[in-house]
Amino acid sequence: MKTEITHKLIGITALILTASFISTAVQAATVTIDSLTYETNENGTASVTDCLENFTGAVTIPSSITVDGTAYTVTDIGWNAFSGCSSLKEIILPDSLSSIGWYAFYCCTSLTEIVIPDSVTFIGRSAFSDCSSLNWIYFQSQTPPEVGSLVFSGCPSNMIIYYPEGAEANWGTEWQGFVTKAWDPVIDPIPEQPTLTCGTVSKNPETGEISFTLTFTGTLQESADGITWSDVSDATEGSYSVTIQKNQNRFFRTVVK
Repeated sequence: MKTEITHKLIGITALILTASFISTAVQAATVTIDSLTYETNENGTASVTDCLENFTGAVTIPSSITVDGTAYTVTDIGWNAFSGCSSLKEIILPDSLSSIGWYAFYCCTSLTEIVIPDSVTFIGRSAFSDCSSLNWIYFQSQTPPEVGSLVFSGCPSNMIIYYPEGAEANWGTEWQGFVTKAWDPVIDPIPEQPTLTCGTVSKNPETGEISFTLTFTGTLQESADGITWSDVSDATEGSYSVTIQKNQNRFFRTVVK
């Protein structure tokens, strides 16, 4: 899928919903949505555990996923989740993310840049090792996160670590062996990312039909298979009411064009 934008960072937020087997119980499970595999947890969180190694272009990790009517907050990227995804060029991380696991992006040789939200407090050993095309990383936090050893081993020696303006005292002129600089939002602003959340899901016990309201910013798109997408023409930015028949899958996402 391609989305035309005027900035080098792409913005997409995705959500999949199904009318099958709606349950009020929160249980651990493994699900695959838009080429990403998640492990859901009983505490209502989810971790990204795998990505198709032939994934190309850009990918956005949503702040939450909905599985069988239950929403899970995406808080972690697991060990080796994107390891070896050599065609991955861009990735957008959600503000809900707290940790990036060991070898999470190991050998993502086409990845050129990444923004780390200020919610991230831990990055594991060799998380970005051998990302040989990584030109810069922008940390949105005022202070550096806790990191494991060899976190940037094999990255270009001229890679730049950016931090927010006003945080010079915390980041210094060098961190983890790389030059650090204050990010200038005027010269190279980071675009506002789209959002997509699902309201309370209700189910008709007789028909199995479910209904809910999506709240979003950006352009809402829908797909029947998660591959071919089209704009939802009657959706205005703000909210959109959805009805799904039993055993019907509908995919939704928002994009910045």
